[in-house]
Amino acid sequence: RSGGWLLRASEGFTGRANSVLPLRDPGLPLVAALESVQSWYGHRGLPARFQVPLPDHAELDRALAELDWLTRDRTQVLTAPIETVLADRPARGDLPELVVDDAPNPDWLALYHYRGGPLPPVAVRQLMQAERAVFASLRSDGEPVAVARGALVAGWIGITAVEVAATARRRGLGGHIVRELCGWAATAGPEPAHSAYLQVQQDNTAALALYQR
Repeated sequence: RSGGWLLRASEGFTGRANSVLPLRDPGLPLVAALESVQSWYGHRGLPARFQVPLPDHAELDRALAELDWLTRDRTQVLTAPIETVLADRPARGDLPELVVDDAPNPDWLALYHYRGGPLPPVAVRQLMQAERAVFASLRSDGEPVAVARGALVAGWIGITAVEVAATARRRGLGGHIVRELCGWAATAGPEPAHSAYLQVQQDNTAALALYQR
């Protein structure tokens, strides 16, 4: 921590896990706080970056822009009550049933590609880093054709790492696994989820269309 800023590093795997989350005031003048951030990340061989939640931190966003920090990976946070998800997207009995595991098995890891590339060694540790992480899959002939990760906390399920095998696309598996994971979370003990959230890059039109459905 640097005052009210949380500095996170995980060997470069995922932008969020390797960025500053500004929770409160850093307790230093902005320029001094940024110098501290740059030094901290520099010692770890990582670029200094922020996850800036908007609109709450619009003032920090403007200040960083004025200091020539670049904006990248604009992201939308989408939320929905689970009962709405289940009502708006009926279950499909013609598609594979959901399988939920407490850890990612080799088949799950083989199908998931972070931003199109292979997973680094630190990935499993980072994927497991949640109060309760679960790893969902849809299987055909014993092989996963779609995967997703869920993080359950305080009545919410966060959905990440949704991927469909290239040979199984355009069958509705992406929407199916999101819907089924929400349904599973609604009955998961000891604290079922009432709502779901996910984060998606603003320019990822295909993923936005899927999640808005």
